Amino acid sequence: DLDGAQSLWNEMKGRGICPDVVAFSAFINGLSKAGLVEEAYDIFLDMSRKGFVPNNFVYNSLIGGFCNCGKLSDALKLESEMRKKGLLPDIYTTNMIINGFCKQGRMKSAVDTFMDMYRSGLTPDIVTYNTLIGGYCKAFDLAGADEFLCKMHASGWEPDITTYNIRMQGFCSVRKINRAVMM
Repeated sequence: DLDGAQSLWNEMKGRGICPDVVAFSAFINGLSKAGLVEEAYDIFLDMSRKGFVPNNFVYNSLIGGFCNCGKLSDALKLESEMRKKGLLPDIYTTNMIINGFCKQGRMKSAVDTFMDMYRSGLTPDIVTYNTLIGGYCKAFDLAGADEFLCKMHASGWEPDITTYNIRMQGFCSVRKINRAVMM
């Protein structure tokens, strides 16, 4: 209920009640999920001006919002700022960045980010692999998708329903309907 949240936010301000870090975080997250990432960023700046320190949840909310809106460069700036402030990107942060690159068809950058995960001590999860497999399928590169499917198996992850759906859609997109049906 975004309208209700905005109304309550404005009412708090009107009554002179300063939101706490939880209220700021929740509002930023809600605005970001609703695609109102510029508004969320304004609240983020207001939060910082009031002396509250954003945590991974707040940064991830904004990074996810920027990635979903196709504003990957803004997401990458936030990730860099996050690091400068001593916060380490987690698996959620990294998966969103990889997804942002995949949505733009920038598979080399997505794979580079995947490789950086290992250097920073993060372990890819099923979401990471499904995102990369999906990115390759959308780029009509089924060999690349197969490569990441093999990497997924080698890392101990089994395909889930999402993996199968991604692969079937990938086969259909290159008119390999028989392979999709067999899958």
